[in-house]
Amino acid sequence: MIDLTPTLLTKYQDKKKEINRFSVSDCWAIIHGRITPKDYLRGEIRDFSQIFKMWQGTWKHNQIQELLKELGYEIEPKIEYKTDDFVLVGKADAILGDEILEIKTSAELIPNAKSWHIEQVMIYLSLFKKQKGVIVQPITKGNKLFLKEIGKVERDDEFFRKVLEELKEFQSKLK
Repeated sequence: MIDLTPTLLTKYQDKKKEINRFSVSDCWAIIHGRITPKDYLRGEIRDFSQIFKMWQGTWKHNQIQELLKELGYEIEPKIEYKTDDFVLVGKADAILGDEILEIKTSAELIPNAKSWHIEQVMIYLSLFKKQKGVIVQPITKGNKLFLKEIGKVERDDEFFRKVLEELKEFQSKLK
């Protein structure tokens, strides 16, 4: 028997964060006080069950992105937004024209996007200078595969400005 557990745990354990660099996916927790500067620097400790779910979600995510690419979507474009104090890094799941798709692959069906999903997409919209974002979840019905819309947002550069201010304040606490 080959034990894949150590490899899986190492691959998906949160890495220590950099002081002058933030990921869009961390913004909601930072802005809403769900993560302290000390915890941010340490990195999140995850157990096997959390890591296994992340691994499965990544697998589903990649499969959906493979199909979207066939439809002409740009997959995981990366952007680095530099300020005087830090860099904000974002990778959108998929972009086509003026629309960003954010794919959520939880095991349960989600009726509506969560606040952290919405805010994440709002940040992407400003970073990538796109107008509308759609949060989707893959579902099957009979012999069909769909991306079900669970949320929709529009670009709000004022919200983005506030996010940058919050990140600047958090950055000052990290130093």
